[in-house]
Amino acid sequence: MNIMYKLRVKEILKTQGRTGRDLATELGMTEVGLYKAIGENGNPSLKRLQDIADSLNVEVWELFTERPEESEISGFIKAKGVIYEIKSLQDIENLLDILRL
Repeated sequence: MNIMYKLRVKEILKTQGRTGRDLATELGMTEVGLYKAIGENGNPSLKRLQDIADSLNVEVWELFTERPEESEISGFIKAKGVIYEIKSLQDIENLLDILRL
């Protein structure tokens, strides 16, 4: 299953006055690799999403939407062979808690 989504990484970088190259360097990857991972056809792992969020000093959910109360969150995430349905910010937070165990 390939999930289509748009991450707000470029937008967040712009507001922070940073570049994709800055972020890629922090993550130990190339800028091309970063944009392939976060692009529409990318498939970053939850760990990679957490690493990106940490580098940007934001929560993981902020990579998907700026204000969860004003945006619809919907999708599926496959982690450790299990598919989880995501309908809210709380679902994302719960999944992160499960995966940290």
